[in-house]
Amino acid sequence: MLRRIDPVFDCWFESGAVPYARLHYPFENKEKLERGLPCDFIAEGLDQTRGWFYTLTVLGTHLFGRCPFKNLIVNGLVLAEDGKKMSKRLKNYPDPDDILRKHGADALRLYLVSSPAVRAEPLRFKQASVEAVVKELLLPLYNSFCFLEQSLPDGFVFDPDQKTPLANTTDTWIVSRLNSLIKKVHAGMEEYKLYDAVPPIFSFIDSLTNWYIRFNRKRLRSPQSNSHRVLFGVLHSLVTTAAPFAPFITETIYQKLRPMMKQGDGADTRSVHFLQIPDADEKAICTETERRFARMQRVVEETRMLRETNRLPLKTPLAALKVSCLTDEVRDDILSLQDYIVAEVNVRAFSAAGDMAAVEFEKTAVPNFKILGPKLGAKIKTVSAAVRSLTQDQIDSYVGRGWIEAGGVVLEKDDLEIRKTLAGKTGSVETCLTEEFCLFLDTAVDEELACSGHTRELFSLVQRLRKKAGIVPSQKVSVYIEAPQDSPRIEKTVSMLEKELAQTILRDCPEEDVEATEATVFGEKAILSVSKSPK
Repeated sequence: MLRRIDPVFDCWFESGAVPYARLHYPFENKEKLERGLPCDFIAEGLDQTRGWFYTLTVLGTHLFGRCPFKNLIVNGLVLAEDGKKMSKRLKNYPDPDDILRKHGADALRLYLVSSPAVRAEPLRFKQASVEAVVKELLLPLYNSFCFLEQSLPDGFVFDPDQKTPLANTTDTWIVSRLNSLIKKVHAGMEEYKLYDAVPPIFSFIDSLTNWYIRFNRKRLRSPQSNSHRVLFGVLHSLVTTAAPFAPFITETIYQKLRPMMKQGDGADTRSVHFLQIPDADEKAICTETERRFARMQRVVEETRMLRETNRLPLKTPLAALKVSCLTDEVRDDILSLQDYIVAEVNVRAFSAAGDMAAVEFEKTAVPNFKILGPKLGAKIKTVSAAVRSLTQDQIDSYVGRGWIEAGGVVLEKDDLEIRKTLAGKTGSVETCLTEEFCLFLDTAVDEELACSGHTRELFSLVQRLRKKAGIVPSQKVSVYIEAPQDSPRIEKTVSMLEKELAQTILRDCPEEDVEATEATVFGEKAILSVSKSPK
């Protein structure tokens, strides 16, 4: 007959005893054990809360009066895309080998270490999100190096120990952003918080590729500019900082940068993984510059969204953009970078004023369902309808007193969310409200603005045809256009394009050695062609 033995421990107590049992404690290695405990960190899944985490804590506290670890990294559970547990039987997960072959280990690693899983929350694994990391992060990072490589003058050598003078406000900004990033990565890693260390890298790569390089394309193509040294130094520090999280692409870029660097004595520079993460230069961090650029970027992004909503492409210039700011500081920050705003959103006139207080708003009350749902139960529908019918005076009364009765229920502070919207719409002016400013964008497009928009589009086509034909920027080209003769608007557009290109546009296109594409100008079909100009 089988009988149960009563004094049986949970098997996890064996794992909880590992710090001591592995050293054959208490029979030997007492000093070695005391030197090694507590360890810096342990890492496991959320399901170990009642298992390994618990038994380690209980045994350590009981035997030594202390926990055997200093930090605990808890991973959430990785689920299938439909929210179910991954199962071999259901085959509801992608093949990991296929993901690695298609997207690479860096993309998978960055997706996971920036996901809710590192906050001990469940993650619904989506292969599309891994692919997004490649498109939105890794490719732009590598392309930024490729652009730098193509722009470097012959014989370029970078000295890491030589400080590069910052001759442009965008240089000051990107170097400040870099050192703020390094500071955040150090702080996050020292506290074992991947969710504080990794997302800032994503944000910085966006700032580098979509803002700094975009603003400085012309400077980077000039051999006399020191912007090459700024970008080279930023990329070198970035790949060194990001190496623990994206080891393969950072090593690839580093090995391409290394031959162009002056080799110093001491540190082993054969691999980016032999280098320490650089220390932040506190003197290079300028919070004021970062604040100004952050506000400028917000204006640009919100204006782009207004354009997109009204189906107005960026190539089409608009008449005016006005910004009403909450404070004089916001106004001054935006005005200090207005040239970048005008160029990025393509407007003819721009103004900013600290007059947001004079702007008329409409207030809307919305139930806070997280609070009211459990409190009201089935009454929530009736109360929600009553809340939505509140007048402006009633909402003002709620804001002032902190309570109001709606649907037979007294609603207190935090039961309602008060949202502001701009009052009305004036003609062709589209508006956008944020916590710091209001945008007023004139979306009316007259014939002159439309012609200018088509000119920019044709100019862009010429540049693409140059690239397709393998014509380098220093080589002159002849531009040809075939279009109906009786269209004055096309003639005006072509005339404006001539001024943009500073060369003559010919009607008769040669039959050989050309690159051509079809364009639409005011609904008319036109053929645009380029060829190398004779020397």
